[in-house]
Amino acid sequence: MIFKNIRSMIMHSRLYFILFALIMIVTTIGLLFTCNFLKTAINEEKLWLENARTYYIMVESEDIDTKLNDYMLSKYAGVTKSIYVTFPTYNKDTTFADYNNLEASGDEDIIYSRPTDIYVYAYFLGQSLWGHDVLNGAAFTQEDFEKGNKKITIPMSCSSIYESLYTKVEGNTYNIGDSFNLGNEIYEVIGVNFTHAYEIPYLSIVDFSLAESINIVLDKRLGEKQENEYISYLKDHFHTDAVSEPMPLNNRGIKDYIKTYGLVMLIMVIGFFNFSFIYTSILEKRKKQIAIVRICGLSIMRGIVLNILEVLLLASVFFLLSTGIYRILLLYLMSMIGSIFVDSLSIFDGIILYGVYTFVIVAILMPVVIKYNKKQPYSIL
Repeated sequence: MIFKNIRSMIMHSRLYFILFALIMIVTTIGLLFTCNFLKTAINEEKLWLENARTYYIMVESEDIDTKLNDYMLSKYAGVTKSIYVTFPTYNKDTTFADYNNLEASGDEDIIYSRPTDIYVYAYFLGQSLWGHDVLNGAAFTQEDFEKGNKKITIPMSCSSIYESLYTKVEGNTYNIGDSFNLGNEIYEVIGVNFTHAYEIPYLSIVDFSLAESINIVLDKRLGEKQENEYISYLKDHFHTDAVSEPMPLNNRGIKDYIKTYGLVMLIMVIGFFNFSFIYTSILEKRKKQIAIVRICGLSIMRGIVLNILEVLLLASVFFLLSTGIYRILLLYLMSMIGSIFVDSLSIFDGIILYGVYTFVIVAILMPVVIKYNKKQPYSIL
């Protein structure tokens, strides 16, 4: 009966149905873009907050592992959220020796050996804000971390799969299954991660002399006196004066992002209430049909359920259609503009959004559906 009602709607209220479909599709696409922007903004805000608690230690020694294990015995271990070691990457498959030789010879091809701005991260403690999840391929397993397997996940900008979506970056691009050279060690590319860096298991590191820095993220920002004491400790413990203070706090805040997209959210709300107006017009044209089936024995409750199921079916179809259009538009914008547009919505986000989306539509249309099903048939006919 639901499909019969929808077919009847298309045949006898074609204009209203087209308007209903267009409003739902446009509103849903706008909602997806808005949620994507806000999720991206929240991720950026989290990254700013983490950077405001991160201390950068430039290192040139090979006893990094010993120093980090000793650090975990200090009083600061309890306030430390994560620790990761960074390694530079180079264009093509060059080594430090290749780079030094090219620099000394003045070869114009030195550009191919220069370090890129994309680093390899190895987490000694904790994990990144995005965890170890991947966009494509396989994620690290617990065994990879425990045994130090030679595996690596790459950022989206360095993946051949997503190469067309980014402006050309300095460095190489890889496919899943390719080999990645870190010094003299060869790693297997297993997946594409959500971060802006490569990532390897910490225990896979063989040569710590290749490391560039140690990055320590605290649970919270320290006061001025505590920070001075902490920096003095880091300099003494790691035997270096090259300790950088965290970045200043970002005063912009997530509230500014919400204000930026507030107007768009308002448009989405207006779009949702337009559903009510259009669907009311559709029910108005079908009121005689509703009255006839009521006389034939259809109960008020069953009539309400059938109309709500009809709305849910239409909402589900248009949500899936809108999601497909959104993905195509997003991929197009990413290919034209670059990484300004990022797909921050996961499958889990999509499921939650679908649930909220259908709930709001049903909540808005429920009073209209009840009103028309409660009307006495004789008052209509």
